[in-house]
Amino acid sequence: MEGGRKMSGSATPKELSPKRRRMMDMILAIGGMKEEQAIPLNKVNEAIGDLKKELSPLVDGIVSFPDSYFTKFLSTAKNAEIVAEIKDNGVLKDAISNLEKAIEISPTDALQNLLKSLTDTLTASEAAGKEKDVFTEKLQEVISKIETEPETALYLLQQNLAITTRYGQPPCHVECPAGVRTQRFVNLTRDRRFDEALQLMRDTYPFAGTLGRVCNAPCESRCQRGLIDQPVSIRNLHRFLADNERSSGKIKQPTPSINKDEKVAVIGAGPAGIGCAYDLARMGYPVTIFESKPKNGGLLRYGIPSYRLPRDILDEEISYVQQHGVEILNDQRITKPSELLTKGFSAVFVGTGASSSLKLRIEGEDAKGVFHALEFLDDINLGKSTELGKRVAVIGGGNAAIDSARVSLRTGASEVSIVYRRSKSEMPANEMEIEDAEHEGIDFKILSSPVKILETGGKVTGLRCIKMELGEPDASGRRRPVPVPDSEFDIEADSIVVAIGQGIEADDYFSDLEYTEWGLIQTDKQSLQTNVQGVFAGGDAVSGPATVVKAVGAGKKAAISIDRYIRGESVSQEISTPRIISATIDVDRAQATEERRAAMPMLEAEGRATTFDEVELGFDAKISATEASRCINCSISNMDITVYGGRIDPEAT
Repeated sequence: MEGGRKMSGSATPKELSPKRRRMMDMILAIGGMKEEQAIPLNKVNEAIGDLKKELSPLVDGIVSFPDSYFTKFLSTAKNAEIVAEIKDNGVLKDAISNLEKAIEISPTDALQNLLKSLTDTLTASEAAGKEKDVFTEKLQEVISKIETEPETALYLLQQNLAITTRYGQPPCHVECPAGVRTQRFVNLTRDRRFDEALQLMRDTYPFAGTLGRVCNAPCESRCQRGLIDQPVSIRNLHRFLADNERSSGKIKQPTPSINKDEKVAVIGAGPAGIGCAYDLARMGYPVTIFESKPKNGGLLRYGIPSYRLPRDILDEEISYVQQHGVEILNDQRITKPSELLTKGFSAVFVGTGASSSLKLRIEGEDAKGVFHALEFLDDINLGKSTELGKRVAVIGGGNAAIDSARVSLRTGASEVSIVYRRSKSEMPANEMEIEDAEHEGIDFKILSSPVKILETGGKVTGLRCIKMELGEPDASGRRRPVPVPDSEFDIEADSIVVAIGQGIEADDYFSDLEYTEWGLIQTDKQSLQTNVQGVFAGGDAVSGPATVVKAVGAGKKAAISIDRYIRGESVSQEISTPRIISATIDVDRAQATEERRAAMPMLEAEGRATTFDEVELGFDAKISATEASRCINCSISNMDITVYGGRIDPEAT
């Protein structure tokens, strides 16, 4: 190497890349060269190539190096990025084999570390090879579909390779169980075409004002604007459109279009039943709803307090459904749905919900002063007098628990606590409802679980709890709460409300239908048909406690199956579920206005906890149009759903 430049770690020519310089250091270390034995620049690549070829045989010689030299070697080898430079797994396997033999002779720590380094490298290389094979296979599938099934190819690209594409359905629409055409109605709202936006929503469901108040807004969790700052306030725009029509006094009266002979019976006038009846009536079927209670709405009426959902709003939207030709018969309790098939009905939908509270099953639960959430809220909503006392403890973390706590304040309690066994971030209740409860002065005792209801003379005096800590994740993916030994504490209470979930009481089972081991109606997963041909079911009675919008979505899904059934088409599990391409954006390239998400105007927290007046006051037209303009129109095309995007309606061109 005479004639080459002299070099060392500090004198390496600047023309060499950092990686090349590190490789030079490694060559110097492995070869035992002295600093003055430099390598010419035009020989660097050749020397590195020789290093790779000679790595395996060199290991035999390395074992004779002093242990102190290994430390220097390992340091330089790490800097040289062996994993990135050595691509031949055969060379690595030979080196590992030679090292293992060397370790049998001289088992030093340095050799063990080198063996681990090479073994990790081989493992990573083999894993990368497998990933490459899988990637290649997926890519070939995409290529095979591009010409004949381009949308399928795009779907595969999105699912497997995480590409972003504005060709597809808006993710807000995809996430909505009821299928609201969100991006389009938001754009119409932006352009102040409020009547058109409301009608578009009513083409999907009748509950713009109701769900505009109580929906958990899954659409907002997928809003692409949320990747930039905060999602568009979609739910509140729903509500505005309904409120705007009411305030104008120009409520559009629908014209019934009943044109079929086959009658359909619906059991239950809750969100699932009404959602199903609404769609069937618009298909032309005469529908009769049988409701066991004196008024309609199910848990919308009997489980949600009026400060969240004013009853006149609910009544008007149910009336809108009736104006489509749907008949509702109250105080009608049906025990065998199949009998309706013998009374002139061609099909039956069961949407009776899950309206019984689950029990704690701990000592003292039978004491006077213990209430269960759904029954408690039912009594309050019916105007029945309920004596709670001044101190109330509510057990649970869902919306029913939050509602029970806030209702307790409004019925005279001065100290209200919510006891929940997990952390606050894991509470299933709507985040906004939790914040509202905190503003109203409700105390949250998180990571606490009840063990005994304290009583004196059969009357509640308090609640004994134990502190919890979060352990390993359970089946739900959430960390399982584990009791902390010797951490019991007592809460003084005059009343206790148990709000740990809901289900169906065995006494309420339909005798002709089959039930799952969880006490829910057994149905075909796709068609929602029960074990009785012609009888369908959906909502909480099938899924267990869920959200209002999911219940509405189940009713709509059942309406499609019922229509197919009556027309003699298949309603088996063979009903296909289309592959959905969900539009996505590149955040760095998204064009977004600077407006922040609009805040909902609300009653002052100080006085609202003593009244059942509606807490959220709603958006006005200006706020709504501005908030709607925050939509970045992530979807520019979505196949069967026409998107109203940009400033021009594509349907008009």
